[in-house]
This record gives sequence, structure tokens and C-alpha cells, in this order.
Amino acid sequence: MSSAEKASAGGSATSIDHAHDHDHEGGRVAGPLTQAKRGDLGDDAYVSDEAYERAVQGKEAMHQLGWVKMATLLCVEAIALGSLSLPGAFATLGMVGGVLLTVGTGVLATYTGWICGQVYLFYPGLKSFPDAGRQLFSPLGPRWARFGYELVSVLFVAQLTLNYASHALTGSIMWQHITDRDDICSIIWVLVSAVMLTLLASPPTFEKFSFLGYVDFVSIIIAILIVMIATGVSGPTPASDWSAWPQPGTTFVQGFAAVTNVLFAYAFVIVQFSLQTEMKNPKDVTKSVIVVGGVQILVYTLTGALIYAFVGQSVESPAILSAGSKTIVRVAFGIAMPVIFISGSINANAVARYVHHRIYSHSRHQYINTGPGWLLWIAILAVLGVVAFVVAEAIPFFSDLLGIISSLLISAFTLWLPSVRGLRFTLMLEAKLTFSSPLVRVQVLWYFMLRQGAPLSRQNLIHTLLCLVCFIYGVTVLGVGTYANVDSIVQKYTVGKVRSAFSCAPL
Repeated sequence: MSSAEKASAGGSATSIDHAHDHDHEGGRVAGPLTQAKRGDLGDDAYVSDEAYERAVQGKEAMHQLGWVKMATLLCVEAIALGSLSLPGAFATLGMVGGVLLTVGTGVLATYTGWICGQVYLFYPGLKSFPDAGRQLFSPLGPRWARFGYELVSVLFVAQLTLNYASHALTGSIMWQHITDRDDICSIIWVLVSAVMLTLLASPPTFEKFSFLGYVDFVSIIIAILIVMIATGVSGPTPASDWSAWPQPGTTFVQGFAAVTNVLFAYAFVIVQFSLQTEMKNPKDVTKSVIVVGGVQILVYTLTGALIYAFVGQSVESPAILSAGSKTIVRVAFGIAMPVIFISGSINANAVARYVHHRIYSHSRHQYINTGPGWLLWIAILAVLGVVAFVVAEAIPFFSDLLGIISSLLISAFTLWLPSVRGLRFTLMLEAKLTFSSPLVRVQVLWYFMLRQGAPLSRQNLIHTLLCLVCFIYGVTVLGVGTYANVDSIVQKYTVGKVRSAFSCAPL
């Protein structure tokens, strides 16, 4: 497919990788530093040789991510708050329901991650999920393409910002248990957490951020092991306390709120485009997705099942609170400190990168190695820190916050948006083999979705069925999950289980 065709099919290729001068196999800028290539920098076409050299070096620095580091960063995005809420979800759903849902959701999330990776290879200039939204709506025309871009932009920024805020809230809970100082206003702890999250989000490239990812991953694994060992050594509760099935009296609202918490644990797809654009060889994304999917399924299933079996129905959320004595809880929270802040900061990093690139998309300042580039980068992170602080104080509860995020936003990015794009992507690959006109491809899309003749090939039929499952799952969570979590919040406020917003009371 030519560049012109991609521009037509994608609605707009103006800001997509500046004529694709990046070699995706080698991760280097192709060719010498000629005056002709300066036009790729837009308004900086006539900068000095020194400034241009810095811009090229900055661009090279943003294409150095290997697939192992990519997998680590995807784990950083996902394996954090989600793993700490899973034992509570198992207590609601029962052992059988918890295991089946955890494994099934993991398989679907891994599949949608693979879809996103393949879509990026088909449109290698995608910088983030909003660009994919533009591609998705582009067959309807330029205005719809812009609408898709702006709509997904709002969802993208909203989800990552809420994720960021939830980590500030968890940080406050951590500080209260580590210090054991109920006399200190909890607002102070949320503020301290927001500041730490902002500082850790400052590395300008994901490759530089990746070293924090290794610390993060080791941190959460050790913290989970501490909780498992502590609950196991203290002795499992009587056999009647945990069940293979939901406990009698479990309401629909409680059950679906647990479903959204499981889905939240697999929320890595949203940052995948942002990470893949920095890979040295984007084709290796399949390795990264398979690794992170397998690790998540294993860690989540063992964490949810074992801690639920050891603690029973009294398991708390986050699960660290069920570790036993105050000393063990302090140790577990101390070990988990890196994962609380590093996993949270990658959300701010991804949002800041999107906003920064949107403002400086045609400038050498987009590479965050100039004064104006750094100034804007720091300003964006500061604003995000303030927003995270406000949101964490305005919604001061843990599981229900995760549930709301899952229902409204993660259902879209992890399930139904990739599934819709997957249906279109499968068709576009078929159309590419036969047709050259984007208009014909749009007509084939309509034919593909409405035809009643012979079925597609077995490979395409399998993809279609999987995408439909993801779409139905995602839309169900969007509607029913949102209702369930809102109802849960109302009930907790009614019985006085939730403190007021911006309160100094302990969380």
C-alpha cells in the first residue's frame, strides 16, 4: 500500500511519523542528514546543523526499545493494582468462577493485544490509541476520522489519568499502614504519593523508563509471595469459609463488580501503541504480548486462588491488608512501594507523551531534548499530578474506583475497540490482496459485515468469532458493570462505609 493510500484509508497521515523515515527493522534514521530531510521537522526546516543533529539524535533515542523491555513495561502497566484486588474478586465469584474468568479474560486480552500489534504493523505511523481511533473511523470520511481521533483521545486521557489517580490513592493507604500514624491527615499522604508519581514519570523515553520496570516487576512478585506465605503460614481458615461457588446471598451487583476488577487487571493494551512506536523492531511485538499475557494469567490465577484459599471470605482489597500482623503488612507494603508508584507513573508518562507530541508534532521539540521540549514535558506532568491528587481525594475508595474505570474505559480499550478494529483489519488485509482503491475497500467492509453467502476462510472465521466474543464481553461490562459499581457505591454511602471526599479520616 502506498503512502497516499494509507493517508486516504487513515483519514490523515499528516502527523504520522513524518513520512516514515524511521526504519522499523533497524530502529535507526535512514540516510544522511541532508537538507531535504529537514522538511520532516515542519516548522524547524531551517534550524542550525547543531539543532538538527540534536533532533535526529532525539528521534533515534525514541526507537531503542527491545521486545523484552516492551514486555516488562506492559507488565508494569498491568500487574499492580489489579493483582491486589483479585483475591477479593475470587471471594465474590467463588474459586471456579474466579479461575475461569481470570484465565478467559487473560486469553481475550492477549488476543486483542495481538490485534493491536498487527494493526500497528499495517499502519506503522500510529503513535497512540487516538491515532488508531482515527484509522477506525476514516472510511466514513475526514470529519468522522477527526471525530474518532478526538473521541478516543478523550477516553485515552481519561482512563490513564484515572489509573494514575488510583495509584495515588493506594499510595496513601500504603503510607498510613507503614507509618501507623492515624493522626496524620490522609490528604497529606495522597499529596505525597501524587508528587512521587509525577517525579517517577519524568523519563522522556520508554527505553529510559524500562529500568524502573524491572524494579517494579520484582517488587510486585516479592510482595505477592510475602502475602501468600504469610497467609499460608498463619493457617487456612476452615474449609467451609471458602467455596468453589459464589456464597449464598451474593447479589448480581456484587458479582459484576468483581468481574470488572478482574478485567482491570488486564489493562495493558491501552499503552501498547505508545510503546510499540519506540521499538527497534516493531514486528517483535507478538513476543512481548504473548509473554505478558502468559505471565499475567499465571500470576493472577495463583494470586487470586491461593490467597482466597488461605484467607477465605474475609480477604480484603487490596490483598496486602490480609497479610496478618501489622509488621507483615508494613513489610509487604514496603516491598510493594516501587510497584505502586512505578506502575502508576507509566500512565502519566503515556498521557504526557501523547499531549506533548500533539502540541509539538511538527517540531524538533517533540523529542524532549531541547529547552522548550523539556519545559512543556514538565508542565504536563505537573498538571497531571494535580489532577491525580484531586481525583484520588474526590473518589476515596479502592475496589469501586477500579470497577468504574474497568466498566467505562478499560472495557473499551481492552475488549470492544480492538475487536471492532480487528474485524476491519482482517478485511483490510483481504482487500489489500485484490483491490487498490480505498473506496472499494470500504464497500468490501460493508459486504463483509452483512453478507449471507458462504462463510469466510477458517482462519478469518475464527478471528471473527473471537472478536465478537470480545465485543459482547466489552459492551456488557460497559453497561452492566457501570450500573453495578455505581449501585455498590450508593449502597456503601447509604450505610456509611465510605468517608466523605477531601476528608482527613484514614482510608
